[in-house]
Amino acid sequence: MFDYAGGKADWLAAGFSSEGEVASEPRAGAHTEKVLTCRIDNDAADVRGLMVARGLESCVVVQENRTVLGRLHLRDVGAELEGRVEHYMQPGPSTFRPSVPLSEMVDYMRERDMTEALITTSDGILIGILNRHEAEHALKRYLRGGDSGTP
Repeated sequence: MFDYAGGKADWLAAGFSSEGEVASEPRAGAHTEKVLTCRIDNDAADVRGLMVARGLESCVVVQENRTVLGRLHLRDVGAELEGRVEHYMQPGPSTFRPSVPLSEMVDYMRERDMTEALITTSDGILIGILNRHEAEHALKRYLRGGDSGTP
């Protein structure tokens, strides 16, 4: 048996600060927003009602420790739901690390016509959601010299 000692990549993937030449470059993790979460065993109709009431298109399905399991999209569920969230969710959504440069995330999201991306630690713990529109504005501010890379 051995003890794993994480390195620089793990440090950055966890969303911790960095130093050096690129430290001021904005990172995805610094521009995340809170997102509605639910559990796999929640009643799907109740969660759908919350999404509709809050004007949200999706809910991130997480374990108790906030490990991402899936995503429940409003477009994928009808008004007549029965049962638990697990029957309607899309498992294993794509996630990105908080250390990814914001410029790379914006380019990636534009190329794939993504409006938002889930940001997690390397262990899959949800940090938040990156909204492409907000990320584009933050990147423009940084490139004009008016933003240090953090909100």
